[in-house]
Amino acid sequence: MTHLGRLAPGPLLASIALLAAVAACSGPSEPPARGAGARSDPTTAVSPSPAPTTPAGVKHLDLTLDEVGGGSDELGDGAVLAAGPSRFAVVRAEGSGRGPLLVPGRDGRGRALRLVDGSCRPDAPSACRKALLVVQDDDPPPGDGDFAYGAAILMTPQETSKGANVLQRGFSTDGGGQWKLQVDGTPGRPSCVVVGTGSSDIHVAKADVSVADGRWHELSCQRSGARLEVLVDGARRGVAELPPGLDVSPSGPLRIGGKSTREDNDQFLGVLDEVFLLGDG
Repeated sequence: MTHLGRLAPGPLLASIALLAAVAACSGPSEPPARGAGARSDPTTAVSPSPAPTTPAGVKHLDLTLDEVGGGSDELGDGAVLAAGPSRFAVVRAEGSGRGPLLVPGRDGRGRALRLVDGSCRPDAPSACRKALLVVQDDDPPPGDGDFAYGAAILMTPQETSKGANVLQRGFSTDGGGQWKLQVDGTPGRPSCVVVGTGSSDIHVAKADVSVADGRWHELSCQRSGARLEVLVDGARRGVAELPPGLDVSPSGPLRIGGKSTREDNDQFLGVLDEVFLLGDG
């Protein structure tokens, strides 16, 4: 499957029209990004752009799962998955229930990952298994440079919750900065979050459409200068303005599908695939 993580290397400021082709192919705990601090969250609808540009750059994360064999296989705590050149994602799982599970990917091609089984109910989170992937990231942070990140996801209306983290690095409340992709709230609208290093201001670009419909969707977040955009299936669906020169330099590992194995971990309950991060080399 083609996805945003497979971009030709090049200067980050050079952009290419890619997402139209994509659409054709088919730690401490913290409060959610709705927490304290000034935020940027436009309320007006954003006209979708059929072929937005995405920065080219080095793939710092490329989790496709395509190298894993067939079947529906359960992964235990400590299992390792390839996540790009010399990069690995480690499973962290605790609690009752099955998962994570390797399942058939979109249109039956390749593999995808369901972190917790379908018996996990959003209205009874204490009974759910907690699971995520952790990727140690030693690459330089984006700082004030352009970068992009995202994933392909599938979730049903029954799998929405008050907090569903797809991909994040850093926490919004510790002063170190953060970038995050989430699908929060019953409506199932994805959003991109950026918090500057040394700041408590939370900047949110929230999509004006739901993705909780039982179908696969390509989600991506793009920071370009003083602009943060959320894209759904190749269309720009939300924008937030950032302070000029905002430094985004979170430390610590990348977290996929949740922020921890503790209670209130913003567990993602759907299926995910094609997780990527692009930035400077």
